[in-house]
Amino acid sequence: MSLSSIGNLLNTIENVVMPEISVGIEALQIAQSFNNLATQALGNQLQQALPQLTQQGMPQFLAQELQQLISQVMQQLTNPSNQAANNAVNQQCGNQINNSAQQLVQEIIQALLQYLQSQASNGSQGAGGGQGTSGSNGAGGSNGAGGSNGAGGSNGAGGSQGAGGSYGSGSWLEALAKALGDKLNQKAQQLQNMSNGITNSNNPGQVTQLQAEGQMFGMMMNAFSDVIKTIGQGLQTMAGKQ
Repeated sequence: MSLSSIGNLLNTIENVVMPEISVGIEALQIAQSFNNLATQALGNQLQQALPQLTQQGMPQFLAQELQQLISQVMQQLTNPSNQAANNAVNQQCGNQINNSAQQLVQEIIQALLQYLQSQASNGSQGAGGGQGTSGSNGAGGSNGAGGSNGAGGSNGAGGSQGAGGSYGSGSWLEALAKALGDKLNQKAQQLQNMSNGITNSNNPGQVTQLQAEGQMFGMMMNAFSDVIKTIGQGLQTMAGKQ
């Protein structure tokens, strides 16, 4: 984090969060607790979403590897903090942070599944053919050997959309990386739009509210961004091993 980012973060803490928190806790301690809480919230929501993805066809071994990766990222990005600050931040901001993390993760999952579906519809349904192993409708015949449209299955060898499973592990990693990147860009644009709303408002009361909301959103997205970028780096490493 740059010095200017730290300065902005501390300014936000002092003007938005600190007034609601008892005296005796320094702004830097509050900032650290806030970042830790946001990091843990997003990581936990991502981990809790993995069973949902396995129900959609993600290989179990891949889900387990992602579980470990997310745990490593949370541990890497969580720093020592003051317990009093932790309690104060959780009391004042915990629900908002958790709800934002949950919403972001659901948006990521939706984008991931949409990307996989679009890839499948563009011709990734089978091994060696659109609907069979050797031809358009199967191996050596109009209806194929042992099935209506191919050898061993309706759209390909061994599965409905590929050989041996719904989607390969490489496809899941690619889709997750794209979904994470796209959502990060969308949230950055959302933050910019909030900033523009503040600049264009002529209502002092509205400006104050928008500034507080924008600063709090910016703090959350700063922490979420670190988590997403670090997971993205891990996904690149995992993809290289596939």
